[in-house]
Amino acid sequence: HLFKDLVVDHEDDLRADIVSIQKKEGLESFLDKDERLCIIKVYAPFCKACKAFGRSFLKLALEEGDGLNSLRQVQREGRARF
Repeated sequence: HLFKDLVVDHEDDLRADIVSIQKKEGLESFLDKDERLCIIKVYAPFCKACKAFGRSFLKLALEEGDGLNSLRQVQREGRARF
């Protein structure tokens, strides 16, 4: 029970659930998971604009996506998936 008490479920401490997709099959699985809007960011590590957009993407994911606790359990279901 001690460990369970350490799990953070407070709204301000939730993390964004952002899925990393590497292959076509992963994309198909991501899109087929449920009916919510899917927001997909295409990223190139050498691209300065991509890096700059990353902060905005993370903010949007925190506001509109699923919120995860410290055990990566969904504590708040968002309107969109990232």
